[in-house]
Amino acid sequence: MIKSDLKGISPLTQRLLAIDTYWKLEGMQENLIRDKQLCHFRTLCSIQDRMISVLHKLEEAWRLFEDITRYLGALEATLDQQEQMQPSDVYLNQKDRRMLDWHFANLEFANAATLDQLSLKNWDQDDVHEFGGFHSIVESTRKLLIIVND
Repeated sequence: MIKSDLKGISPLTQRLLAIDTYWKLEGMQENLIRDKQLCHFRTLCSIQDRMISVLHKLEEAWRLFEDITRYLGALEATLDQQEQMQPSDVYLNQKDRRMLDWHFANLEFANAATLDQLSLKNWDQDDVHEFGGFHSIVESTRKLLIIVND
């Protein structure tokens, strides 16, 4: 109220009006503060809800990370095993090559033909000149025992 409006009002009434106005202003200020606090607490709750959501996502991501880390460890172990079982740089070493050549030569000798002329279709080992029936060899002796069943 303006002072000009207060003319003709008793001082006691003026004081009562001032006190009433003060209380109304104080109530309005308290309501304004409560509204600001309420808005602030709602903002805090919203931020906390987002934090909880992010924490749940982080926990799930951590579980996935642990699973992937275990899988990666298994892959690394498999890779280490495979690296240790690396194949030879040479197809045949000298000893193996000599053994294979001996078998090739023996095959050519037994068939009286070179390897490029041999085939399963025309396989001929000159069986007519060999012993008939079952053949046996006694090992660990200097003598050869041949048993022919006719």
